[in-house]
Amino acid sequence: MIDLRQKQRHGCVTWWLWFAIIVNFVVAIIYSVAMFDVADSGLALGSGLLSMLGVLNVLGSILLMRWNKTGFWLFLSSSLLGVVINIGVLNLNPAASLYSLVSILVWWGVLQIRKNGASAWGLMNKGWDYKHCRHLYQVFAGVIILLFVLSLVAFGVANRKSGSLMSNESVWEEEDVYPVEVMDSVVVDTVAVDEEIVELEQDKMPKLAKEVIEIMGKDGMDKEEDDLADEAEQMLRSAIKNIALPMDAGVGITITQVTLEGRYLVYTAVCDENLVDIEVLRLTRDDVKKNVEEYFVDSSASDPTLGNFMDLCITAHKGVAYKYVGDTSGEECWIRFSVSDLKRLVKKIQE
Repeated sequence: MIDLRQKQRHGCVTWWLWFAIIVNFVVAIIYSVAMFDVADSGLALGSGLLSMLGVLNVLGSILLMRWNKTGFWLFLSSSLLGVVINIGVLNLNPAASLYSLVSILVWWGVLQIRKNGASAWGLMNKGWDYKHCRHLYQVFAGVIILLFVLSLVAFGVANRKSGSLMSNESVWEEEDVYPVEVMDSVVVDTVAVDEEIVELEQDKMPKLAKEVIEIMGKDGMDKEEDDLADEAEQMLRSAIKNIALPMDAGVGITITQVTLEGRYLVYTAVCDENLVDIEVLRLTRDDVKKNVEEYFVDSSASDPTLGNFMDLCITAHKGVAYKYVGDTSGEECWIRFSVSDLKRLVKKIQE
C-alpha cells in the first residue's frame, strides 16, 4: 500500500472534490430548511430525504479526498436513491432524474484524470478503513439519523396542515406553487384579460359588486344568492369564449387556455423550461403570494375593474388559479387564490 503522503492527484481532481463538498453541504442545508417550509407532506418528506443524501455525498467526497474508493460507491448509492425519491416521493418525471445518473459518469471520468502516469482512482484503497475513519462515520451517521427524524417531523407537520384542508378545494390547496420570477408580468397580463370579462356586461357589474359585498357578511347561502352566483358564473363563461389566446405572459411563459374548473377560474400557462425551472418554482410560495396580494391592493386604486372582477368571482363562488406547465416535462405548478382569499383582499382594498 502506498503511503498517503506519497500519493498525488491532479489539481482538477482536488478542485472537483472540494467543489463537491461545498455544493453538497449547501444543498443539504437548503433541503433541511425547505422540508419545514412546504405545506405538501410529500414535498416535506422528499426534501428531508434529499438533505440526507446531500450529507451522504459530503461524506463520500471526504472519503475520496482520503483516497478511499468507498466514497465513490456512496455517491453511486446516493444517485440511485435520489432517482427513487424524485420519482416515488416527489412524483417527478423520470427524465428529470437522469442528471443523477449522469453525475456518476462525470465522477468516474474525473477520477480517471492522471498525474505522473497514475489516475486518482488507481491510487485509491478499497474497504471502509474503520481504523482511520470510524469517527468520521460516527459523526455523519448521527447527522443522517437526526435529519431522518426531522424529516418524519416535517412530514407529520405538513400532513396535519393538509388534513385541515380536506374539502372540495383541498387538491388545489396542496398544489399551490408561486413562481417568484414570473409573477409580476403574469399578473399584469392577467388583469388585461380580466378587463375583457368586466366589459361584457358593465350594466350588471355595479349591481353585482354592490350585492356581493353584502353577501360576504353572510354565513350561509340562500336561494337569492344561488341565483346571483349562477348569473355571475354565466358572465365568466361568456367572457372566456371571447379571450384572445395564446397570450404572452412574460419571458418564457404563454397563457394558452382559460377555463372554469370546479371552484376555480384557471389560467393555464405553458413555460419554456429552457427559461423557467419548474422545480425551482415549486420551492417558492408564501413570499410570492404576499407580493401578488400587494399588487392587487396597490393596483385597485388606479384600476377599479380589478376590484369588480374579484367581486364577480366571489359572487360566482369561484377562486382564481394559475397553472404553470413545463413544455418538456409536463410538470405543473399552481398559484391559487381561493374565494376566501379574494374576500380578504376585497376587505383589505376597502380599508
